[in-house]
Amino acid sequence: MMRLWYKLQFAYYNARWYLRNIIRFRKELANYRPWDWGLTFSLESELWKDTAQNIKKYGNHVNSEKTAKRAFVISALYARIADNDYNTPKEDELLCKWGNMHGLRMSNGTTDKLTDSENRLLIKLMNESNNRQKQELKMLGDYITKYSQSIWD
Repeated sequence: MMRLWYKLQFAYYNARWYLRNIIRFRKELANYRPWDWGLTFSLESELWKDTAQNIKKYGNHVNSEKTAKRAFVISALYARIADNDYNTPKEDELLCKWGNMHGLRMSNGTTDKLTDSENRLLIKLMNESNNRQKQELKMLGDYITKYSQSIWD
């Protein structure tokens, strides 16, 4: 009898937290697609932010403030990578021009061809934005590898 009561008691708490999580993450769940990595990173960002806020509020170990700050950094890195906005304004302008030239519908672009210097500049800017994204992904991986086991309170 005691074992049944134990299971029923935790079933209530599990159902309550299940409903709370459905409400909390309704935006991410409604937009979830298995192939969309940006939404996955966005969900991870929300999860890490929630973890950081709980550690900051309820943390009971000596370095809980430092641990919460690390969790906030991980959350911010996930959010920045999910936004995927590494382009400079000049790169956006050249991409619009290039997209309209190739028959893609892009706003504020012209159908003029890119000059050789513009083409080289676009390739250089695209490489720089790719490098920024790779650096943030590496930093995120390093943070998770180094701190994820020590973050749990």
